[in-house]
Amino acid sequence: MSGDDATALAFFASGGDGCISAASNVAPELCQVIFSSCRQGRLQSARYLQSRLAPLAALLAKESPAALKYALCLLGFMRAGTRLPIVELADAAKAEVASAIAAIGDEDLACEASEEDCLEKSQI
Repeated sequence: MSGDDATALAFFASGGDGCISAASNVAPELCQVIFSSCRQGRLQSARYLQSRLAPLAALLAKESPAALKYALCLLGFMRAGTRLPIVELADAAKAEVASAIAAIGDEDLACEASEEDCLEKSQI
């Protein structure tokens, strides 16, 4: 089992089974399709989909777990607020996470919550 979104595709392509994935919390259907594509031998498709997911996965790994909380807040699943010793994302990092989610372009990621909603929730 892989524990790293960045190397999950190579792990699947080598016959590995399963991944503990931060990105799958944000884009579960996309991650499932990547896994299925590998299993069906459609590696070019899997690589393309992984390339769409890679910027988000990198941000989630870099700023874990605050970036994941913020991404899930943008999707309307939870508050973005953190408690020490975890610190809230800087505004620049928030913009990068929001941009990475938008870049995926996955209809399943259509967000009902705005960034302002996340800011309000995190202050509750």
